[in-house]
Amino acid sequence: TLVVVDQNGCTDTVSETVYISPKPEAIWTADVPDMCLWDHSFNFSSNGSKGVNGAAVSSYKWAFGAGSNTTSSTLDSVSGIKFNSIGKKTVTLTVTDQNGCEDTFTSTVLVKPHPVASFIVTNDSQCLQGNSYTFTSSSSQSTTNSTLTGFAWNFGNTSSPSNSSNANPSGITYSSQGSKSVELIVTDDNGCTDTTTNTLLVRPKPFAIWTTADTNQCLSSNTFEFNASSSQPVGSSVIESITWDFGT
Repeated sequence: TLVVVDQNGCTDTVSETVYISPKPEAIWTADVPDMCLWDHSFNFSSNGSKGVNGAAVSSYKWAFGAGSNTTSSTLDSVSGIKFNSIGKKTVTLTVTDQNGCEDTFTSTVLVKPHPVASFIVTNDSQCLQGNSYTFTSSSSQSTTNSTLTGFAWNFGNTSSPSNSSNANPSGITYSSQGSKSVELIVTDDNGCTDTTTNTLLVRPKPFAIWTTADTNQCLSSNTFEFNASSSQPVGSSVIESITWDFGT
């Protein structure tokens, strides 16, 4: 209502009605609240946002912050958002309705760190015959406020056993020579993983061969001469010692 009075004391009054439009309601949801850093991908939806009193939402404005692969968007839903560091990430959605009214909703998702997988092999170079390897994962590290909960070893096709879930497996043997690749995947209680690979060596055995000129002699005055010169090393190795056993 407006009342005006002039210098003669005369007045006039006018009344009009104005309407204050309510703001829309902005809200977003993510497909998951937290993910591990490597290979993560968040999907965000504005399906919970709505206009009020028949004024539909007409535009969307997302802000994902620095360090994301997409810093902003005007779509109603956005997928494939990735962040380049760990921690809580603030995501903001502003919606505007047909009346030009706005509402903003801000919340966070969490990008979790990964553990560090590491292991050592005790005596990592052994001969084929009688080989037995021991693996220790104590150098693997969990992240702050987490613990390692899973160990997945893969020793390769010619090993026995070929897999293990022990933290420090031992007695692993190989039935063939050569360089062997061993993989360890560790998992923490956040569900995050890390993988590391190391190698060990199974050395081939030499070839032992002996000859004698006469394998059949009479008991009296028998004298045998044995020659091991036909024995062969493998690759670039050399034969270092020869031991004979002539029985009883």
